Amino acid sequence: MKRDKLIWFFVFIGILLIFISVFLLQGTVEKVIEINGEFALSKVVVSVKNQIASQGNTSFSEKEMSDISKHLKTEDITYEAISGLRQNLVSNNELSLPSRVTGVRSNYTKFFNLDVIYGSSISSNQEKEGAYVAVISKELAWNLFKSVNPLGKKITIWNHPFIVIGIIEDDDSIIGKLTDDGLYDVYVPVSKMLELDTTSRITTFQVKTDNKIMIGDFADIVTEAMQQTGKNANNYTITDMNLERKRIEQKPKLIVFFMGLVSIGLLLKCFFNEMRDLVITIFEASKSDYLSNVLKEGKKDILIISSKFLVICFAIGILIKLAWFSIYIPSEYVPDSLINIAYYQDLFKSIVKSTILSIGYIAPRDQLIHNTAETLTRQLFLLPAAFGFLLFLAGMKMSSLIEISRFKMTIYSGLFCLISMGLILGMNTLLGLPSFSNLSYLVVVWSFIYITIYKGNLFVFEEGT
Repeated sequence: MKRDKLIWFFVFIGILLIFISVFLLQGTVEKVIEINGEFALSKVVVSVKNQIASQGNTSFSEKEMSDISKHLKTEDITYEAISGLRQNLVSNNELSLPSRVTGVRSNYTKFFNLDVIYGSSISSNQEKEGAYVAVISKELAWNLFKSVNPLGKKITIWNHPFIVIGIIEDDDSIIGKLTDDGLYDVYVPVSKMLELDTTSRITTFQVKTDNKIMIGDFADIVTEAMQQTGKNANNYTITDMNLERKRIEQKPKLIVFFMGLVSIGLLLKCFFNEMRDLVITIFEASKSDYLSNVLKEGKKDILIISSKFLVICFAIGILIKLAWFSIYIPSEYVPDSLINIAYYQDLFKSIVKSTILSIGYIAPRDQLIHNTAETLTRQLFLLPAAFGFLLFLAGMKMSSLIEISRFKMTIYSGLFCLISMGLILGMNTLLGLPSFSNLSYLVVVWSFIYITIYKGNLFVFEEGT
C-alpha cells in the first residue's frame, strides 16, 4: 500500500511539474509580449549605459532623435526622458508622493502597454503642443484623490499644474511585482519634461523593426543611423528584442517538442514491433506452405496491421504539426534559413554580442521587465521540466514492477492532469498571467502521457495490460 502511494505521488508531482514547465512558462512569455504593446517585441531598444550617462553627449536631443528617424526612414520610433533624480514629487496641494515621472511620445503605447482604464493616453497634438497633461497610475490617483477616476483634476509636478487625462491600471502580475520599485508611475509629454526638469535626459529610444530585414541585422542599421548623428555605439546597449523574443518563446516549445518527439518514437517502436512479429509469423508459416497461401490466410492480420499503420501515421502527423518548430527562424525566412549555415553563425554572434554588451549595464524599466521575465523563464524551464519527466517516468517504471494495470494508470493520470490544470489556472490567475491560450500544447502533453503509459500501443485498452 505504501509503495502504491509513493507511485501515485511520483506520477502526480511529475505531471504537475510538466504542466508548470509548459503552461506557467507559456503564460510568462505571453505576458512579456502583452506588456510590450502593439509592436510586442518586434523592435530594437537603444539605451545609454548608465555608468556613463552623465558624461559627454551620450544622451539624445529631440533634434537628434528626429535625424535618426529620418536616417531609418520610419515614423515608428519612440523615445523617453527620465529624470536625473531617482524620484520626483507629485502633489495635489495637500499631499506629495514620490513618483517616477517619465516623458514619453504619443506613440509610446505601441512599444509599451499602458493599460489605460479611464481617459486616454497622451495624444499627438498634446505631444506637439507640449501640453500640461499627465497620465497617472490608479494607485497614485487613489492616494492623492481617494478616487480611481480623477480625470480633469490637477496635480503639481516641478511646481507646475498638470491636468490628469488618463488613469492606467497597475501591473499586478508577477513581473510587475518583481520590477516594482515602490514609486508611482506618471507619464507626461517628453518635450514638457525636458523643458521643466533640467536634470532630465532622453536616454532610451525604441524602433519597430522591418519585417523584411533578417533578425539581428536591423540593430546594425540602427547603429549606423546613430553614427551618422555623431553617436558612438560603444556608449550604448543596443538590443534586438526579436532575438530576446525567440529566446524566451522557444523554451515552452522545446519542452513540447521533446514530448512530441518521445511520443513519436514510442509510436514508431510499437508499429515496427508489430511489423516484425507479422513478418516473423509469415516467414515461419511459409516454411511449411506456399507464401501465396500464407498471405491469403493472413489477409485479415495484414489488413489490421495496415489500419494500425494509418492510425499511427495520422497520430504522428498531428504530433508533428502541433509540436514541431524551427529554432529562431521567422516563418518568412524558413526556406532560405534552413539551408543557410551562415544564418545560424550570424545569429549566434548577435546573441553573444548582446550578452557581452550587457555586462555591468543597468537596464531601463521596459528592459528590466524583459530581463525579469528572462530570469523567470529560465527558472521555470529546466528544473521543473527535468524533475517532472524523471518523476513521471519513475512512477511508470515502479508501476510496471508491481503490475499496476495501464488502464488504472490511465484513469489516475487523467485525474492528475485535470487537477494540475486547475492548479495552473489558479496559479496563473494569482500571478496575473494568461492561462492555456495554446491548446495545441495541451493536446501534446496529454498525448505524451497516454502514449508513455501504453508505450506507444494505441490499440490496447483492456484491463490488466
